[in-house]
Amino acid sequence: MAIAIFDIGSEFSKGISAILGSKVGIFFDLPSLFIVIGGTVGAVLINFKSSDITKIPSLALKALTAPSEGEEAETINQIVELSQEARVNGLLSLEPKIKVIESDFLRNGLEMVVDGVETEAIRESLENELAFMQRRHLKGQQIFLQGGMFCPAFGMVGTLVGLVKMMTDLTDIVQIANNM
Repeated sequence: MAIAIFDIGSEFSKGISAILGSKVGIFFDLPSLFIVIGGTVGAVLINFKSSDITKIPSLALKALTAPSEGEEAETINQIVELSQEARVNGLLSLEPKIKVIESDFLRNGLEMVVDGVETEAIRESLENELAFMQRRHLKGQQIFLQGGMFCPAFGMVGTLVGLVKMMTDLTDIVQIANNM
């Protein structure tokens, strides 16, 4: 906020605005960007543990590269094929095919089946794994949701800083326009 209040970077902001041109450049203001992005990052840092914060880049990458809807059908087809294979040739015939399965969850479950682990133990293990996975995903989701909630709030703070600067000297029309 100090950057916006003391007009630090406003000359740089004007330079970038000139480079972008008059139609797009008028929407770029470095001090405002610092208020919104800096405030949001600061608020997220305060609200979450540092171990959670360090995971943000990988979480963002996972969110951007997550499987699209419809890939569940492929997994279901894969499970059906594997169950037919097991029915015809026995459970041990699945062992070479397990290595090529991409899903860790499905691979772990099938490895337990092939190893002869009891059904209840498999169910309990997979349910626990699923619960932990959901908890991890929820924590990552909360980071981005909180960031999304803070951005508009800091945008309003930036607006208030701009209004205060605009109202400091109401006698000079040029200065009011510049501060606006």
